[in-house]
Amino acid sequence: MSEALRPGDPAPPFQIQPVFGLPVRVGGAGPRSILVFLRGLGSPSTRKMLSEIQARHQELDGIQVVQFTTSTLELAQDYVPRNHMLLPLVTDAELRHYAAYGVGRDRGFMKTLLDLPGLASMPARLAFGLGAHHPPYDQLPAAFVVGADGGLRYCWTGRSIWDLPDLDVLIAAALDR
Repeated sequence: MSEALRPGDPAPPFQIQPVFGLPVRVGGAGPRSILVFLRGLGSPSTRKMLSEIQARHQELDGIQVVQFTTSTLELAQDYVPRNHMLLPLVTDAELRHYAAYGVGRDRGFMKTLLDLPGLASMPARLAFGLGAHHPPYDQLPAAFVVGADGGLRYCWTGRSIWDLPDLDVLIAAALDR
């Protein structure tokens, strides 16, 4: 895993093929981008975040959004059309991009499972569905905003598997608000 990235650092560059659609490129001069690293598609937290991003896709017009999941390509190829996803979803079951961006694991995972505020969020998240879970079960979420110059403008990493990035903050950072 790389060291923690900070605003002002250059974004680790990549060009990758999402589950469906045209390839996306990040790093160097390019489009302003929001990168969201989530757990597998079976996670109610992941499904909630993907749903929130999808519901606000019009606000994201002009911003490249790349959503990462630890799920396999096969699972993602089923999930994307069923949920009418309009923004790119990338599978990274090998965690290469997670590592490049320094997105780690919940080292207090067993304690996190017993975290009462986290558990209290589950009923509302279950409304977004639940699928089969797969390793890594302790993958942390993270989000980054990359400027048109390829530099990081905003960096966020969750402290536990229950955390999710604030989409309002990500949009504001991408739009220089």
